Amino acid sequence: MWNVTERDTFAGSILAGII
Repeated sequence: MWNVTERDTFAGSILAGII
């Protein structure tokens, strides 16, 4: 469960950084 949340946050952080 926590794995999915961590991955989502990680992807969101990279996406936000790119944008």
